[in-house]
Amino acid sequence: MNKKNVIKWIVALIGGTIGITIVLVLIAFGSYEVYVKLKEPRPIKFNSLQWKNVPQHSSVDTRYRMHKDLIAKYKLIGMTREEIIELLGPSSDLTSFKEWDFNYILGPDPGMGIDLVWLVIKLQNNRVAKYRIITS
Repeated sequence: MNKKNVIKWIVALIGGTIGITIVLVLIAFGSYEVYVKLKEPRPIKFNSLQWKNVPQHSSVDTRYRMHKDLIAKYKLIGMTREEIIELLGPSSDLTSFKEWDFNYILGPDPGMGIDLVWLVIKLQNNRVAKYRIITS
């Protein structure tokens, strides 16, 4: 085998290895996405009393399952501090997110289950200015 053929063979081998690696990464990523979708908890209707009765530092996913319905049913932006407390109860933990006025543990992250998902709310002039769903 001459030097030119050896170089072609090495280039083909490297190219094939890179191609196979890319395909395997895409398959793994796609499989993970399907896994996360299948693992996603089924949504349930928001219920203020049920929401407030979930223990503050719970890993139960009841609030997570309700949060999409909550956001769809209630226009949180513009609500007063008192309306938020009446609807959702007191904040879960004021030390976790100091830049936010309210934070509620929604439950474990449905993907890996290691982190928690939170609803955080920021007030401006005693009214909700913004909110986010965040994972930490």
